[in-house]
Formats: sequence, C-alpha cells, structure tokens
Amino acid sequence: MKVMTPVILALILFIIFAWWAQWTLKNNAESMAKDIDKLEAAIKDDNWDMASNILEDMHKEWKNVKNKWQMLINHQEIDNIESTLAKVESYVKAKENGKEDALAEIATLKLFLLHIPDKEALRITNIL
Repeated sequence: MKVMTPVILALILFIIFAWWAQWTLKNNAESMAKDIDKLEAAIKDDNWDMASNILEDMHKEWKNVKNKWQMLINHQEIDNIESTLAKVESYVKAKENGKEDALAEIATLKLFLLHIPDKEALRITNIL
C-alpha cells in the first residue's frame, strides 16, 4: 500500500496538470480567435485605424499568452504564430495594398491558434 500511494498521487497530479494545460490553451486560443474575428471584420470594412488598434491589443494579449504557452507547447508552434502575426501587422500597415494578403494571413493565424488545443489534448489519438 505504501508503494501505491505515491503512484496514485502522481497520477492524480498528472491528470490535474493535463486538465489545467488543456483549459488554458483552449481559453487563450478562443480569446485570441475573437480578436482575430474583430480584426478580420475591420479589414473587410477597410477600417484600418480600428484594425491597427485591434492588432496592438492582440500583441499585448499574445505577450501574456505566449508566456504561458511556452511551458506547454512546442516552440515551433509559437514561432509560427509570431511569424504570421508579424505578416498581418505588415499588411495592415500597407493598408489597401495588403488587404487580400492580410485576410489570408489572418485565416492562417486563426488556424494556428485554434488547432493547438486539439493537438495538445490528452487523447489516445495524440498519444499514439
């Protein structure tokens, strides 16, 4: 029985950490996705000032999210998000000339963000 107690405790701690990690990834991704939707709408409406403001807020939010995610996911995923975010920022600065490219990169950014919680979920398909 003495051997089983630490094993059971370790298993419980692992499950709690996995649940917390999944909850954090999902909530952060959904929050960022809402901002991405607002950014996309602003660009479609040619409201470049609003798009710049939303993008600035997204950078602040991403800085906080990134600090948490660095402990939880592959750093290549973070690099992909940062690279795409930089491209979106560049297209927003270009305004009219970059509208289609900005929308394409926004779709990519949203994909990168929303697939991470599914990819990192504690499921048999992700373990095998």
